[in-house]
Amino acid sequence: MSGEHDQDAPSVPHGEGGEPAEATTPRLRLRSLKVHAFRDVRPGTELRFGDGFHLILGKNGSGKSTLVELLAAMSTLSFRRPFFAETPFHVEASFAVGEIALHAKIRRTFETDVVLPLGGPTTHEAAEVLIRVEQRDPSLCYWIQARTGKGLGVFTKDPENGPATPVHELAWADDPLDLSVALPLLSAAFIKNADTPAFDHPAIPTALARVFDYPGTTAPFDEALGALRAMVGGGLTVLLSSKVQSHPWLPPPLHFEGKGEPISLPLSLHPLLKSVIEQLGFDDAKAYFGPGASTDSGWRYSSPSFQFFRGGKPVRRHDQLSFGQQRLFSFAWYLACNPDVAIADELVNGLHSDWIDWCVNVLRDRQSFLTSQNPILVDTVPFESEEDIKRGIILCESVHDAQSDTNELRWRQLDDRESELISRALQQSRFDLLSDLLHALDLW
Repeated sequence: MSGEHDQDAPSVPHGEGGEPAEATTPRLRLRSLKVHAFRDVRPGTELRFGDGFHLILGKNGSGKSTLVELLAAMSTLSFRRPFFAETPFHVEASFAVGEIALHAKIRRTFETDVVLPLGGPTTHEAAEVLIRVEQRDPSLCYWIQARTGKGLGVFTKDPENGPATPVHELAWADDPLDLSVALPLLSAAFIKNADTPAFDHPAIPTALARVFDYPGTTAPFDEALGALRAMVGGGLTVLLSSKVQSHPWLPPPLHFEGKGEPISLPLSLHPLLKSVIEQLGFDDAKAYFGPGASTDSGWRYSSPSFQFFRGGKPVRRHDQLSFGQQRLFSFAWYLACNPDVAIADELVNGLHSDWIDWCVNVLRDRQSFLTSQNPILVDTVPFESEEDIKRGIILCESVHDAQSDTNELRWRQLDDRESELISRALQQSRFDLLSDLLHALDLW
């Protein structure tokens, strides 16, 4: 590609999973999810999560994909995906980022007005997000509230418990279901405003930045090639400062500078991507962007195309890879975009067992949520303790109510007896497989 600018990826230390090492930055972890109301999910459903692997198991139509969509939305606090269109809901989730605990409540309702005599019915959306951020030592607690049409405010006491005056406001942030622009600006404000006790602590902006500046993709890794289409299906913007604008499908270590010229990024300088390139049977790969179109704010670059090399010669484009190769490459790219939490629907589709082993290995330093109908993945995931099994297996089922002629989605984790039986069986025999035990106990 003549005239292109070949940029080196940043040379940074990396952790086991291939993303930049996080020795000083705490990792985001989902701690719980509670569903008060969401479609057919049983009201009051509550799940609690560990730090590692979670298998989401059940028959077709039991709500596994619904659960992974909810988890992806909660982990990024973004509910504007088409999956949530025209859906009222009320959900809660808790998170941990090092010493900082966050608890988020999100509610969305619809109200219909009838204007007579000339008008027909009109429907209005009302949404609210309330995030409690706290630390025990030293003791700090404050609330971030955003409501439809009323902007975003930061409070030092719970605004739901009576009148409260915000210590910081973003009046223009009036869409609580899409705070992707507002919340990064808010974390910057916490760094700049040390005039209140709530702002005057370095761990607070660090935690907020982990949740808000780098939330990752708002969609789970899907069961087909949706992630690859998202990677190559949209452009990105480089601002007048020559810095690339944050983009959920561009790994931060690959952010580049540009002023409209074509850009070539060698992917093998990112350890996780280098590893997947080798798994695919190639020596190297590059992502190509551009040329960029000039805009008022900078340059608009096309979505990337990918070229794979052997012996220094290009041999394949991404669209010439097999289905399994495209799945594996796009999963590695997804992980590069999501350094903390990985959520994948039917991850092993199209993958050889060796590649399934590779996927499980690179997930070891992340919190992960994986659906599967394939026993190979179930038997490959390493559960180290009875508590891992109890937290890490989520069972989904659809139960029909004959009286109301409706189906209810029920999600639960193993009880003490079930987790003890499975843990004891796995410890006492080298030959028992988790998938067989789940079938024997009529749990899957």
